[in-house]
Amino acid sequence: MFKNSNQNVVCARPFNIVGPGQRGPFLQATVVNQIVEIETGRRASVLELGDLEAHRDFIDVRDVASGLVALAKNGRPGEAYNLCSGRAVQVKSLADYVVSLTTSPITIASRDRTGTGGNVPYQRGSCEKTYLATGWLPLTPLEVSLADALNYSRAQRDVLYHADQRCSESASS
Repeated sequence: MFKNSNQNVVCARPFNIVGPGQRGPFLQATVVNQIVEIETGRRASVLELGDLEAHRDFIDVRDVASGLVALAKNGRPGEAYNLCSGRAVQVKSLADYVVSLTTSPITIASRDRTGTGGNVPYQRGSCEKTYLATGWLPLTPLEVSLADALNYSRAQRDVLYHADQRCSESASS
């Protein structure tokens, strides 16, 4: 787009985004949502995931936001930049960590075999180019991202529970 339209376009390539409020079919959202369902008794104590052996480069959503601002200010038009942590974390390690944040007994199970479904077994990025252009580096440790995500989902669950209680009380009055 930069070459064809002469617009000042900078391409950001965020890797696997994690953090509070994430929804959809993403790994962290799947792990957190299943754990909250287990904690509330709405799901059996089995965390069902895909390929546990795969490695991914996870980055906090707040770091992605600050990276996008840095690129908007200092990125070179026509260039592409990675927003990543620069480290590969095994899916099983991520799940194990989130499970360690709960007192519920949880078993982790893989519903897919390694290497099936076009899965990429290993992914790790480099944000060196982004750092050299903007001075940006990710600051949020993965453990903080995951704990914040779990606590956010628990808080949302509690808000919904209390709203349901108020509705039930109003209906019975």
